[in-house]
Amino acid sequence: GQWKIAIFGAGHIAQALVPILLTLDCRVTCLDPRDEWLNKLPEHKRLTKILSLNMREDVALLDPETYIIIMTAGHCTDTPVLHEVLRSRKSPYVGVVGSKAKALVMRSELEQMGIDRELSQSVRSPIGLPFGDNNPAEIALSIAAQLIQTRDLRRKSEKELSETSALNLSSQPIR
Repeated sequence: GQWKIAIFGAGHIAQALVPILLTLDCRVTCLDPRDEWLNKLPEHKRLTKILSLNMREDVALLDPETYIIIMTAGHCTDTPVLHEVLRSRKSPYVGVVGSKAKALVMRSELEQMGIDRELSQSVRSPIGLPFGDNNPAEIALSIAAQLIQTRDLRRKSEKELSETSALNLSSQPIR
């Protein structure tokens, strides 16, 4: 199927990230309760903008295979969305914008909310590959690079799995 990416939050980093993602072969969904930020995003046939007054509930609208990026207005709105994502699905990628200190606090809160430690550790936070400066454009590039890297590793392992099962099938005796 087509590569799907959802971004919770349409702020400065999303404004830089969405145009980059739209140059790739993917479908992007951006959710935010702020109409004015959604309206700043470009119009594009592969971009769906959702004015979301309850982003936590709107996690259910997304395909389970969606790569998820969380960069809402702040920590207190990130955590409920992240909790719902981890509780309800096994997404191929979950990343949250923030510092190492914020990530520690967030993981601790998730564990207090009943999320398994291994699952909370699997969240990419700080998000993106470790390069560039701390400005929206370079953070966006580092996130896009990490998304591509994750997608390619996943495709490679899926291809290896299908080749292995094809080999196993071909080595079965014919009865």
